[in-house]
Amino acid sequence: MVMRSLDETTPTPDPTAVERRRLVHLCAWLTKDADAAEDLAQETLLEAWRHESALRDPRKRPQWLAGIARNVCLRWGQRRGRERVLLARLHAGQGNPAPMDEEPATDAFAPEVELERDELADLLDRALALLPPTTRDVLVARYVEEAPHVAIAARLRLSEGAVKVRLHRGRLALQRVLATELRQEAAAYGLRATGAAGWRETRIWCPICGERRLVGDFDTAAGRLLLRCPGCYPTRADGFNSRTHDPALFAGVKGYKPAFSRVLAAANEYFGAAMATRAAPCLHCGREMPLREGSPTSLEPWRRTPFALHVTCDRCRATTDCCLVGLAYGLPEARRFWRRHPRIRTLPIRRVEYGGVAALVITVESVTERATLDVIAARDTFRPLDVHGAPGA
Repeated sequence: MVMRSLDETTPTPDPTAVERRRLVHLCAWLTKDADAAEDLAQETLLEAWRHESALRDPRKRPQWLAGIARNVCLRWGQRRGRERVLLARLHAGQGNPAPMDEEPATDAFAPEVELERDELADLLDRALALLPPTTRDVLVARYVEEAPHVAIAARLRLSEGAVKVRLHRGRLALQRVLATELRQEAAAYGLRATGAAGWRETRIWCPICGERRLVGDFDTAAGRLLLRCPGCYPTRADGFNSRTHDPALFAGVKGYKPAFSRVLAAANEYFGAAMATRAAPCLHCGREMPLREGSPTSLEPWRRTPFALHVTCDRCRATTDCCLVGLAYGLPEARRFWRRHPRIRTLPIRRVEYGGVAALVITVESVTERATLDVIAARDTFRPLDVHGAPGA
C-alpha cells in the first residue's frame, strides 16, 4: 500500500460535491431508485439553498440536509403513487371513459397491478409530456396534486363546469396518446384499444429459458390470455400457457404480469383442492370429474409430459390441465420469488428421496443474481412437500 501526504498543491474537495454524493446515496437508499436519486439530491440542495437562513447551527448541516432529503423523497413517492392511481383510473374503463361529472372508480384496481407500478408511472410521465400544456396542467392538478374542482377553477379562472369538461377531454387525449405515439409501450402492459388483437412482446422474461421475453395476446373481454416464448416455441401458434379463462378472473387487470399472476394463483387453488380430493369440477359445465396424472391426450404429442395433472370432462369434453412447473409457480412462495427476481429460468426436474418419500424437485434460479428456489413435490401425487430458498425464509 502506498501512503501519500497532502500538501498545498493537492486540490481541496468541493464541499458541495461531497454533500451531493452523500445525498445521492441517501436518496437511492430511501427510494430504491438509483435513476431518480440524482435528481432528488439536486432538488434537496436547491431547497436547502432557498431555506439557508433556517439553519442555525452550521455544524448540524449534514443532519439538516438529510432531513430535507427525506421530505423530498417522501413527496416524490407520493407523486408516483398518485400518478399510478391516475393511470389506473384512466384504464379502469378503457374504451368507455367516465362521464364528465364523475371520476372513474378505482375499486377494481387489482393489487397485482403494483407489480408494474414504477414502469407504469414512467409511461404516464412520457404520455403527459406529449399533451398540450393546458391539458397537462389540468390533469396534473386534479389527479396528481388531488386539487378539488373548485380550487382548479379558481386557479385557471374557469367555472367548475368548464374544469370538468377539460378533465374529460384531457382523459380522452391521454388515452389517444397511449393508443398512438406510445402504443407499443402501452401494449406491453395490456393497455390497448378495445378489439385490438395479435401477438405483442411483453415485459415478462420466459420463466423456462430466461433468455427471451414472452409474447402474448391478452383480451380481457373474452377472458383470454395467450403467452408463449419465441425461443422455446419458435414456430407454434400456442405456447406453454394458452388457455381461455373466465373473464371474471381478469377483472380490474390490464397488464400481462398481473394477469399471468392471477392465472398461476387460480391454477394453484384449483389443483390444490383437486389433489386433496383427487377430483375437481369441470370449469365448463361444473360436473365433478376425477383428477388424472399426465397431460391430456388431446394435446399434441410434443407438448405432453408425465409431470402434469388434468381434468377432462366426459360430458362436454372440456379439459383443464397444468404441468408440474406451472403448479410450482402458482405457489405463493414461488410468485414472491419471481417478483423479487424478474428474470429466472427453470432447471430440469430431479427425482429425489425426501424424508423417506419419493419426490420431485423443481429448481428455479435467477439469471442475474445468485438466488435459487427449490419446490419439492411428492412423486405420486405432485402434492407440495416443502419450499427452500423462498424470500423471507
